[in-house]
Amino acid sequence: MNEQLLKGEKVGTFSWKFCDRPRKALRVGERGFLLLPDNSVICEECYEGYGVFGAKDAYVIVAALNREYLSKHPDYLVWQAHLIELADGNGRTKRVRAPAIRISEYPWYPLYADLSISPERFNEYVDGMEYRGFPMNFRSVGIEIAAYDEQNRRLPYPIKVANMPTDYATWPASKNDPRQGY
Repeated sequence: MNEQLLKGEKVGTFSWKFCDRPRKALRVGERGFLLLPDNSVICEECYEGYGVFGAKDAYVIVAALNREYLSKHPDYLVWQAHLIELADGNGRTKRVRAPAIRISEYPWYPLYADLSISPERFNEYVDGMEYRGFPMNFRSVGIEIAAYDEQNRRLPYPIKVANMPTDYATWPASKNDPRQGY
């Protein structure tokens, strides 16, 4: 069972369309491959829907893969999916997409940008803290930077889930499965 579930943490289901077969999505109970930039793959024989491949979390991996780049680019903008209401000056409001957030504005960024701090130590430092109502941990960093298609696509090393083992550089970032594996 997923480690976050065992700890009682809030988790969600996540799934992606295959980067090598974009009309097909990874479904719960099916096999999928998480591609890595070094051309290794992590196989998950029976995907459970929580972003875990071969006992490794895709969001922890994406946070680790992009950490060096993001630590050197504190002005990197993280695209936001949610809408906010803005006054239009005529007493009316309109809903618009929230502005992107500089990665350095996140409360966890100083620890994340310190490459001498391991992901495990990062989790120890932020234990018991929350951001946006969720526990703050290395996984939540990955979710914050890669949960939406536009976020994932813009990363130097996006999440790429494939139908079969293949070369990382050949394929685009995987898109979210709107049915989240179901």
